[in-house]
Amino acid sequence: MNNKYHILFSILLWFCMAAVLPAQESMEQDMFDTMSEGDKAVVVVVHKNADGDLGQEGIRLFEAKIQSAYSNCDFRQACTTQGAIADIPSPDELLGLLNKDGYTHVLMQTSDLFEGTDMQYLRQIVETAQGDFKHLRLGEPLLYDLSDYEELAKFIIKDFSQSKEAGILVCQDTEGQFTPAYTMLDHVLREESSQNWFVVNLNGKPSFTSLIKQMKAYKIKKVHLLPFNAKASEAIQAKWRKEFEKEGLKVTVAPKRLSQQDAFLNLFLKHIQQAEKNRRLTAKEQKFILR
Repeated sequence: MNNKYHILFSILLWFCMAAVLPAQESMEQDMFDTMSEGDKAVVVVVHKNADGDLGQEGIRLFEAKIQSAYSNCDFRQACTTQGAIADIPSPDELLGLLNKDGYTHVLMQTSDLFEGTDMQYLRQIVETAQGDFKHLRLGEPLLYDLSDYEELAKFIIKDFSQSKEAGILVCQDTEGQFTPAYTMLDHVLREESSQNWFVVNLNGKPSFTSLIKQMKAYKIKKVHLLPFNAKASEAIQAKWRKEFEKEGLKVTVAPKRLSQQDAFLNLFLKHIQQAEKNRRLTAKEQKFILR
């Protein structure tokens, strides 16, 4: 890539990063250090629905990891899609119940992969309920800032590289809102792997058509497919493995999707621990700092 195109690409990437990585300010303050006699703490996990982005097995592993890390706290579940999981309340309903039950310290973690409409909805609920608790904190989605992308890319390259010519992280964005995130993931993954790994988004960009053009340009004949999440795994089995093979590629598929791997789930754990240790400033506080 010559210098002119490299500069143009860098500018475009920064626009993508601005869309994907929301600005945030916080201050160091461990929420559990403020607990006194009579206070009650609970950890809450929040999903979109019964399968979410992780699939049922991924959700089970996600919850087990969070519960293990916070075994001294009570544990609850919430679902942002009303009625999607039997007997599981929505986040605002659950917070109301927790307030009535006398909980004072509430630490929440989403199973969302990116910053999207579900996270925005959840942030509004948390902001509204702040006054009902001594501390109410919310952990960020899986890929929130650049360090998350880099950490995930390094794990993929280290643990999933095969004796094939290229690795392909297969994603499926059914809501169509995360193209900037997948584009940035593709850039970081290829940069970390010296062009041996690629990302394909089966419902957006980077597109399958674009990927195949790159495979032909690099004269790649063998690929190893790594499903990013549950929907991608199902799509590979239902259709997309055959689509890759139709293009003359020899294909192998990772036996487990990325969202079931311990290092993947550790990113969620990192975010809930960050939320525990750091209080997010309100919009009013951030505005005051910027003055």
